[in-house]
Amino acid sequence: MSSPFACRIRVHGLTLLLPILLALPGSPARGQDSTATTQLSLAGGRLFTTEGREVRFAALTLTQQSVQYRPAGQQGTSDLPLGQVLRIDREKGSESLKWGAMLGLSGLLGSLLGVAQAESSRPSGSTSTISSGAKTGLVVGCTGVSVLIGLAIGAGHKIYTTAYENPAHRRP
Repeated sequence: MSSPFACRIRVHGLTLLLPILLALPGSPARGQDSTATTQLSLAGGRLFTTEGREVRFAALTLTQQSVQYRPAGQQGTSDLPLGQVLRIDREKGSESLKWGAMLGLSGLLGSLLGVAQAESSRPSGSTSTISSGAKTGLVVGCTGVSVLIGLAIGAGHKIYTTAYENPAHRRP
């Protein structure tokens, strides 16, 4: 087991080493250069043109001079000069887990509050109680339905990352 002093030295050393790695050109810590105009092929995403159009594509190939893409839901391909492309985004996934978690927690909280309200609103002379199995079933059922609704909503919210940005039209 290492001492707390040795652990501090490692943490401080990594803290000092990180800015040096980020400053090196071509460093893997800097990530991929999104302005490289080498051959690029994507399976799905969207592209933005200088005319203000957003085109969702099923397949795209980027070369030095042009972009060839197949619009989503269509059979034919289209060509576009590279000078008319502002940005190309690749589809990364969806927000289904985030929405499922948010609505699931809301459903859990709502069902717990509902069960608590049902127990506290019984008439004072009443001897009937809600069984623990019924409470558990209600909480689990409401939470599960809420998670499923959140997953369905989140599946429609796509996440994109920029694969190419035209250097001539780059945002400041």
